[in-house]
Amino acid sequence: MMTATDSLLAEFQRLEDALHFRLELEAVLARISTSFINLPEDEIDRGILRALEQIGRFAGADRSFLAQYTDDGLWLNGTHEWCADGIPPQAGRLQKVSIEAYPWFNLHILRRETVFYVPGIVDLPPEANAERGEFAAEGIRSLVAVPMESRGQIVGFIGFSSHSSPKIWPDDAVDLLRMMSSVFVNVLEHQRVQAIQTGQRRFLELLATEGTLSETLRALVQIIEEQSPGMLGLVLLLDGTRLHLGASVSLPQDYLDTIEGLEIGPLVGSCGTAAYLCQPVIVEDIAQDPRWDGLRSVALQYGLRACWSEPVLSSAGDVLGTFAMYYQSPRSPTDTEQRTIQTAAHLAGVAIEHKRAQEALQQANLDLERRVQERTRELQRRRQVAESLRSTIAIINSNRSLADILNFIVAQAKDLLMAEACVLHSVDLDNDSVTLEASCGWPDELRQPATLPLAAPENARDTLLLRQIRFGNYPPDYADQALRDPALDPKTRQRKAFIRTRYAASLSVPLVIAGELFGSLIFYYTVPQQFLDEQLEVAATFAEQAALAIENARLRERVQRSAAEAERGRLARDLHDSVTQTLFSASLIAEVLPRVWQDNPDEGRGLLEDVRLLTRGALAEMRTLLLELRPAALLQSELSDSLRHLADAATARAGIPVKLEVRGREPLPPDMKLALYRIAQEALNNIAKHADAGHAGVVLDSQPGCGELVISDDGCGFDRAAVSPDHLGLGIMAERAQAVGARTMIDSRPGQGTCITVRWSEKEI
Repeated sequence: MMTATDSLLAEFQRLEDALHFRLELEAVLARISTSFINLPEDEIDRGILRALEQIGRFAGADRSFLAQYTDDGLWLNGTHEWCADGIPPQAGRLQKVSIEAYPWFNLHILRRETVFYVPGIVDLPPEANAERGEFAAEGIRSLVAVPMESRGQIVGFIGFSSHSSPKIWPDDAVDLLRMMSSVFVNVLEHQRVQAIQTGQRRFLELLATEGTLSETLRALVQIIEEQSPGMLGLVLLLDGTRLHLGASVSLPQDYLDTIEGLEIGPLVGSCGTAAYLCQPVIVEDIAQDPRWDGLRSVALQYGLRACWSEPVLSSAGDVLGTFAMYYQSPRSPTDTEQRTIQTAAHLAGVAIEHKRAQEALQQANLDLERRVQERTRELQRRRQVAESLRSTIAIINSNRSLADILNFIVAQAKDLLMAEACVLHSVDLDNDSVTLEASCGWPDELRQPATLPLAAPENARDTLLLRQIRFGNYPPDYADQALRDPALDPKTRQRKAFIRTRYAASLSVPLVIAGELFGSLIFYYTVPQQFLDEQLEVAATFAEQAALAIENARLRERVQRSAAEAERGRLARDLHDSVTQTLFSASLIAEVLPRVWQDNPDEGRGLLEDVRLLTRGALAEMRTLLLELRPAALLQSELSDSLRHLADAATARAGIPVKLEVRGREPLPPDMKLALYRIAQEALNNIAKHADAGHAGVVLDSQPGCGELVISDDGCGFDRAAVSPDHLGLGIMAERAQAVGARTMIDSRPGQGTCITVRWSEKEI
C-alpha cells in the first residue's frame, strides 16, 4: 500500500523527469537553432535532415517528415524526411500531390488547426478514406503533425509517425513539433531568400559575360522558375507595336509560335495589355477574363489557366517588353509572388538595357575598328601613292628612255589601283587610230598589232573625244554586243569580245599634255568594281604623271637639239677663230714662200718655220676640239699629252711660246685628270686673251701620293684685290680644284706676270 510519502516521492520523481525532459528538449532546440546560423544555402537541406533525425530520435518516432505546399496552395510535395532503421522512406510518394487527393487531411492543416493527431488509423472518420488508404500504404500506425505558417499563409507541415505500433504522442512531442515548425519556417524562408540572392548573383554574373541576350533572359526565367515551383515563365520583347519571343524554358513551343509577333493592345491577353498600358496585368482565370477573349482558346489548349504580366521598363520608363508568370490552374498571386515578378521584370530590363548597351558598344568598337582599319589602309595607300609618285618623279628626271619611264608608270599604276592590267595608248585622231605605248599585265595576244582602230580599246572613243574619265562594270552580254556591233570590223569585234570576256570592268583616263590630247591610260579588272572617288583620283594622278613624263621627254629632246645646235655653233666659231685663221695664215705664207726663198733663202727658212708652227698649232687646236667632242678620249689619254695639245694650241692662237715640262708620271684618278685639264685650259685661255705675255709655261709634277700643276706667264699681271673671283674664271678654277681635294694658289702683281699653282696630296684628298 502506497503511503503519502511514497506518493509524494513519485510525484517529485515525475516532476524531476519532466523537468529533465524539458531541459533536454530545450537543449535539442538550442543545438538545432544554433546549427542553422550562417549555414550556407547548399547546406540547408542537409541541416533540415539532421534536425529531423534529432527530433525524431528525441520523440521516439519511427519517422519525422516535412512537406511543403506550392505557392498556389494546390499541390503538396514531400521535401524532407528521416526514417529509423528498417522504416522505408515515403517522401518519393508525395511529389506534386494535389490537395484534392487528401481533402480531409489538407482541410485540417490549411484551416490552421494547431495540431493534427491520429492515434490510430482505425480511428479515422469515414470521410478520411483516402487518407486511411495512404497511411496504410505507408505503414503508418499513428501520426501527429502541425502546420507551418509564414506571413499568414500555410506553407506546409511537419510531423512524426509511428510504424511499429500505435503511439500516444505526449504533449512535449507536440510542443517540440510546434517549436520546430517556427524554426523550419525561418530556415526555409532564409533558404528562399538565399536562393533568390544566389539566383540574382548567377544572373548578374551571366549578364557580365559575353552571352547573348536570349541566353541571359533564358537563364533569368530558369532561375525564377526554380524559385517558384509550378510557374512557367516568359519574356517577350517589344519591337514597335509587336511582341517577340525573348526567352522561355517550360512553355510549349507550339504556344510560343502562336503568340510570336503579337500586336499589343488594351485587350490582348496579359502581356499585350501590360505592354500597351505600361502597367501590371493580373489575370487569375484565363477562361473567364475578357482580356483573353482573342487568345483564350490557344491558352486553354495548352492547359494555361492564369497569367500575370509585368511590363519591363527601361531606366527612362520606356516599355522594353514584358515578364509573365503562367500557371496551370486559376489563382491570384501572393505578396511574395508579386515581389518576385516585379524583381524579375526589373532584372529583365537591366539585362535588355545592358545587352543592348553592350551590343551598341561592340558595334561602336567594330565601327571604330573598321574606321581605324580603313584609315590605316587609306594612310598606307596614300603612303604607297606618295612613294610611287616619288619613284615616278625620280625616274622622270632620270636619263632613262621614254619607253622605260612609261612602262614603269604603268606598272606602278596597275599595282596601286589593284588592276589586272594597265595599258597606255597614244592617239592619232587624223587617222582615227591608237598605238600601244606601254602596258603591264596585258595578254600577249592583245599586244599585236601595236596600232589599232580608235574603237578597239574599251571606252577609248568617249574618253579621248570627250576628254573625260570613263568607268564601269561590264553587263553579262557585253561580249555578245561587241560581236554584233556592225560598226566594227571583224578583227576589232573579236578583240573587244576577248577583252570583255576576260575582264569585268575598266577605267579609262585621258592623257592631256599642254591642252593637247595625247592618248589614254586604261585599267582592266577581272571582278566588278565600286570605283570610289579615291580610286579615280589616283588614276588621274598617274595619268598626269605619264603626261608629265611625255612632256619632259619632249622638252628633253628639244633641249638636246638646241644643245647640239649650240655646240655645233661653238665649234664652228672655234674653228673659224683658231684653226681656220691659222690655216689661212699658213696658206698665205706658203703662197709667198717660193718667191721669198728665191730672193732670200734665210728669210724663206724663217717663213718655213712659221708655217711649221702654224700647222702644228692648227693640229693642236683640232685635237683639242676633238677632245671636247669626245670627253671619254680625254680620260683615256695621258694628262701630259692633253696638256701638250693645249700648249701648242695656245702658242698657235696667241703666238706666245708655251713651254711644257713634265716631272713625274704617276697615274692620276679620272676626276683629278679632268679637273687639272680644265684648270690648265682656263688659265692658258686667260694668258692668250689678257696677259700680253712674251712667254708662258706649264709644269706638271705628279709623284706618288702628291703633286702639283703650275701655269705661269711673264705678262702684265693683275691686282688680286681689284679682280672679283668670278672674273677671269678664277672662281671656277678654285671650285674644280676643291672638288677633287686640291688647293689653288694664285700669285700675280701688275707688270710681274701671273703664277697659278694647283697642289694636291692623298692626305688632303
